[in-house]
Amino acid sequence: MEGSIVEEQRYLISDAARMVAVEAHVLRYWEEELELPIGRTELGHRYYTRENIETFQNIKKLKEDGLQLKAIKAVLQKGKSFAQTEQTSLQAMENNAQKLQQFQELVEGIVEKVVKENNAELQKCVEESLAKETDYLLHMQEKREEERFRRLDEAIRAHQKNQHYVAAAKERGFFGRLFKR
Repeated sequence: MEGSIVEEQRYLISDAARMVAVEAHVLRYWEEELELPIGRTELGHRYYTRENIETFQNIKKLKEDGLQLKAIKAVLQKGKSFAQTEQTSLQAMENNAQKLQQFQELVEGIVEKVVKENNAELQKCVEESLAKETDYLLHMQEKREEERFRRLDEAIRAHQKNQHYVAAAKERGFFGRLFKR
């Protein structure tokens, strides 16, 4: 077995994509953008080695950690190890977390300022709206009371009129004749 050559395992793009847990077009995109040397068969089809797959898995992890392809390309070109890159990635994540915290504090400050500035105007609008609504309700209540008093007045007048007719009839003896029979 001295003269035998151990051939390296080769994987199709579909197998490599499954192993990295991405779509095949992602591998092709990374290959092109990062200028990765991927082997080709005699017919020009891509094939991937175990080393290629490990590289893609590391690229995927760096992407998930927040690194852009340009940064990953620089890392690959400088020949940094992925351990060093992972350290850089962790630092970038911490830096991003700090920036995010600063941004959140800035936004909270702006919102607080805007709320304070607009609070007086909002209070004025609410007061005006409540005053209008109260005026309307009072006006409606006054109309209902006026209508009630008008009806009551009509009923009193009608009663007085009836009383007047009864008194007049008594004077003429109308009721007396009716009741004497």
